[in-house]
Amino acid sequence: MKAIFTFLFATSIATSAFAYNEGKLTITLASKSNMQVVVDGRAYQQNDNSIVLNDVQPGNHRIQIYKAYRNGNGNGRGRNDRNELLYATTVQVKPNYHVDVMVNRFGKALVDEQALRSNGRWNDDDDWYGDNNSGGYNNNGDYNNKYNQAMSESAFNQFLQQVKTQWFNNGKMNTAKDGLSRNYFATSQVRQVLQLFSSENDKLELAKLAYRNTVDQRSYYQLYDVFSFQSTKDELDRYIKDYRY
Repeated sequence: MKAIFTFLFATSIATSAFAYNEGKLTITLASKSNMQVVVDGRAYQQNDNSIVLNDVQPGNHRIQIYKAYRNGNGNGRGRNDRNELLYATTVQVKPNYHVDVMVNRFGKALVDEQALRSNGRWNDDDDWYGDNNSGGYNNNGDYNNKYNQAMSESAFNQFLQQVKTQWFNNGKMNTAKDGLSRNYFATSQVRQVLQLFSSENDKLELAKLAYRNTVDQRSYYQLYDVFSFQSTKDELDRYIKDYRY
């Protein structure tokens, strides 16, 4: 009996340690139209422009993102339908780490690696790597930010102007998404971007996208009064909690 108890106890400890070492993988797309995400050969359905994989085994994982082109008549796949590989990479998920991959509509990505917990506390240190450029906001939507600092006032004003000059809402959204996914912002700057849009859904989508690139995330609650409905505020709050934990 004692031997059985010892075996069960040891198995429980080993299982707990194994689970504790598992990681998390999040993949977010700037555009969700006709996009397919494949991880380690398995296709996943997007939810609000992103997929979240919990309990990911430590090690290398292959990510492929395809853009689907449909040439049929709307009643299923057409003969000339095709999938174009937009982005592919292999990321390493360390034990007890969250790897966050953000891909814009041009196939360029930012990858964030962050410890899930350290001594029972969230590790707020971000380690971004990806598309680095030589400084200033440019035509590619990039602002050089090697030190996780918010965009300078002049660069941010250029970005805002690019969003404002778009004639149609679809163009405004795409420009805003590209900029928000490729640069760092202060909460006050995110607020100004959201105020350029009237749609509650558009503002929520942009707020979710911008959160991971916001340098003062603890101040994000200041955005809640930008939204008209409590249900939208609650959804953003749930997203932030899920992102952190």
